Amino acid sequence: HGVADRVVERNGLARRGRELGAFGGPFYGACAGGASVALGMLVLAGWALDSGVLKSVLPGAAVMKPLTAVALLFLGFSLVSSAVLRPPYLPDNGRITIARACAGVPLFIGSVMLMQYLTGVSFGIDQLFFPNALLEAGGPLPGRISPAGSICLVLLAASLLLLDAPDPRVQRLSQWSALIAAVMTARMAAATITLTRFMRF
Repeated sequence: HGVADRVVERNGLARRGRELGAFGGPFYGACAGGASVALGMLVLAGWALDSGVLKSVLPGAAVMKPLTAVALLFLGFSLVSSAVLRPPYLPDNGRITIARACAGVPLFIGSVMLMQYLTGVSFGIDQLFFPNALLEAGGPLPGRISPAGSICLVLLAASLLLLDAPDPRVQRLSQWSALIAAVMTARMAAATITLTRFMRF
């Protein structure tokens, strides 16, 4: 049974690799990962240089928290590490390890943020980066990612951690996590832009 199981697993992986290559999954994953890395670096540069333009993701939108930018940076690294642009289009064990390690960072950040909201206790990571700038910006919880943003980080990180699972049901869970996070992110971005424009009048 062990040999048969390994043969079935190899055939399944080969089929999955062909499907990924046919639909351009690795290419789009690498592009999305690169964009996430670039966005995170730009926002962190904005905080370092005190540039309001670089701190905001979209024109007229609210500034992005430094920890959100750090999480996006590592999400991007995870995507790029898991994207293989040549046949068999599947990452080896080394790439999978790097991808999972990188995905662990946004999972940790999002989980700690949610725990802070649930318990009402500060764990001291909100102002880990650029504390003076965050205090100057003001607000009730300087540097803390919103609950919805924290949930998105947890979902995206979980999606990447489960992406290479051998069980198709777990893979579908990974896909649904990414889809829910994408919808939530789009709705938050639209709401933020609308609110910002409304407050200008």
